[in-house]
Amino acid sequence: MCTVSPPPHASLRLRQTGCSLSMCTVSPPPHASLRLRQTGCSLISAPYGENSHLALSTRSYAQVTEIRPNAGAGSAGPPRPSTVIESAAASLAGSGAGVPATAAATAPRARFRRVRVDEEYAGMRLDRFVRLLTVDAPQSLLQRLLRKREIVLSARSLPEGGDAAEVRAASLVPSGSRSALQPSRRLELGQYVYLPAHLTSSAPTKGSGEKNMAVSKKDIQEIRKAILYKDNDLIAINKPSGWAVQGGSGIAKSIDDLLPYLVKEGEKPPRIVHRIDKWTSGVLLLARTRQAAQEITKMFKDRQLINKVYWAVVLGKPKPQSGLIKMPLERVRVNNEDKMMQRESLSDGKLTKMAITQYKTLRSAGREYSLLELIPETGRTHQLRAHCLYAIHAPIVGDRKYLGNYHSTTSALESHLPKEDLSNYYLHAKHISLPSPSDPKQRIRIEAPVPPRMKRLLSFLGLDETPKK
Repeated sequence: MCTVSPPPHASLRLRQTGCSLSMCTVSPPPHASLRLRQTGCSLISAPYGENSHLALSTRSYAQVTEIRPNAGAGSAGPPRPSTVIESAAASLAGSGAGVPATAAATAPRARFRRVRVDEEYAGMRLDRFVRLLTVDAPQSLLQRLLRKREIVLSARSLPEGGDAAEVRAASLVPSGSRSALQPSRRLELGQYVYLPAHLTSSAPTKGSGEKNMAVSKKDIQEIRKAILYKDNDLIAINKPSGWAVQGGSGIAKSIDDLLPYLVKEGEKPPRIVHRIDKWTSGVLLLARTRQAAQEITKMFKDRQLINKVYWAVVLGKPKPQSGLIKMPLERVRVNNEDKMMQRESLSDGKLTKMAITQYKTLRSAGREYSLLELIPETGRTHQLRAHCLYAIHAPIVGDRKYLGNYHSTTSALESHLPKEDLSNYYLHAKHISLPSPSDPKQRIRIEAPVPPRMKRLLSFLGLDETPKK
């Protein structure tokens, strides 16, 4: 992982031969091209001048193989380069690896930048806060830096530009701990986030979130049209199917990227307080203030104050047509895929967590398809999808993960509906009700119309009439 910033008239060529580069910033001088050959796991700095050629033969660091002026670049000799390295240069010195002692001794220490968490960002997820500081860094890079402890969260204020050892020693996650700093960790007022100095490209601005330049005008228009409700405490949107709530590796489009576009310029972007699966459409709540976020989070944990209702189109006709499902679920690895399955206990004898869902058949198309109302009383991962398959033997149409013994839930529909309509499952967060975060006596009810693809399926199956409750 290497950040390269060549100046004008310079070209930089890197050749990879087996080992990934340690984090570094390379700034070659004007009028020169620099070639590095990777021969090991670490990188050291070495001085060089015009027309020089270094052949450092050890296999424990990246090798500078050629430096030459560009044609027509001028005759002035280039100054020495600045090479800042995050590496184990000190451990290489004196190890017999063939590293020149002067080069290892002069390699600068890695530097970190310190950012304090103020009231504006207290309660925000760590990964989102880091993205505010590193606008140009991809999410996959940030997650990797967290895993490798290159991003540090601490309660201590160390001098700006502290070295790696000093900063990591102050981490809230001890160096001997097996678990890395979690991206979902919520920040607290007065904590400090330390990032590699060269990675930081901005600072969080009061009342504004980063605006992702990859977001299209169409995405912005769609997310603004999706607003269902808005007051001083919260915003509710009708999340489109196929949009992830939060970004990550392999996620091209997320609600998180579009939060700044849901408010006026200069206003604070809303905060994500709960999630629904990528392919589930429907009501998604966003808090507009830190206090509202805390109140809504408490409501979700209580589960007595918030009422959520989902609609699902399923295969078959459940018997009985309504009831209460109580089934323990646990994440299991099956055929290189994680999925929730019925499990009474874990391998160590501990009982698995119970998952509870109310269900009711709203309408049926013979014995082939049904429209169900699902009310989760607990919030386990994939709870509704797993309960439909394992408990009532009615998998959700289009759900390839929770398919059971069915070869396909969509084969009979493929000649009647657009192919893109059948690309994934039909689960919709229909409505949600909760007390107002600022006035608990007032109850808010928000309903989301079903998306067009679900409307087409319901119409084709004859399930589009208003269900009788």
